[in-house]
Amino acid sequence: MYAADAVGVPPMNTKKIQLFLSLTFGISWTVGLIMYLSGVEYGTMQSTVFIALFYMTAPALATVITQKFIYKQRLKEYGLTLKNTVPKNLLIAIVFYLAYVLLTIGIILLLGNLLGVEGMGQVSFSQDDILGKIAESMKGSGDISEVKLPPPAVLFVAGLLGGIVAGFTFNLPFTLGEELGWRGLFLKETQSMGFWKSNLLIGTVWGIWHLPIILMGHNYPGQPVAGSLMMILFCIGLSLLHAIVRVKVRTIYAPAALHGMINAGGPLTLLFVINNNVLIGSIVGVAGVVAALIITLIYLGIDRQFVAGYKSL
Repeated sequence: MYAADAVGVPPMNTKKIQLFLSLTFGISWTVGLIMYLSGVEYGTMQSTVFIALFYMTAPALATVITQKFIYKQRLKEYGLTLKNTVPKNLLIAIVFYLAYVLLTIGIILLLGNLLGVEGMGQVSFSQDDILGKIAESMKGSGDISEVKLPPPAVLFVAGLLGGIVAGFTFNLPFTLGEELGWRGLFLKETQSMGFWKSNLLIGTVWGIWHLPIILMGHNYPGQPVAGSLMMILFCIGLSLLHAIVRVKVRTIYAPAALHGMINAGGPLTLLFVINNNVLIGSIVGVAGVVAALIITLIYLGIDRQFVAGYKSL
């Protein structure tokens, strides 16, 4: 239950949603335009600064402007508080993260390694393959011939655990810049639609919001059109998981931590999957979307009252 929701959820405030979205898209897409006109190449340190500090923070900034300065209301209504948090439910965020990465890997292993589905790729724990992926990501900017890696299994586990640490620490301020908007204002204001419709809308808008940086090469380099469509599906899948975490833990910091964990640990698939099409066999591709849907359905099968009570939680 949200702190202020004891008597249920009010109808959508469409004017507030429109204002929030106008500000969010206006700020972020202006940043994208500035990057384009300035010739900032995606993947450089300069682009990372632009995206992390100005693009990703736009939903939170739009929420603050809308809620605090225009509507003169409190941000804690959108979960920016720890007062009503259910700490034990934070475990759901960690379980969702681990399940998401591991199930994605499992799907690729099943469909790629065993069934040979085209584009899915193969899971490989070969050190040579891992070094090859690292060299590919560096684009010739460094010599890895002398690099000594730990055993692949150790590297994999360390990456998973590192994702948890990063999600709750370094990544949290950046992902909070998105989550205060998407799982804060937008989720709360669309909650009356119900779980499925609300998160279909949030995920679609969230995916479209990424469009400028997808066109620059984010997540799907060289595949701007298909990548833009896949980003929408990816965001819809993740919206379901993030919404559950937001409602069960009762604070916006929880989905922000989940977001940060996935951002940090998700790239594991880049190291341990070879010969794949990122649109299909990756955490941001078909495999990841299917994993998110499976986890959602399993959770809803366990917590059978969640969907029915979503509007009044």
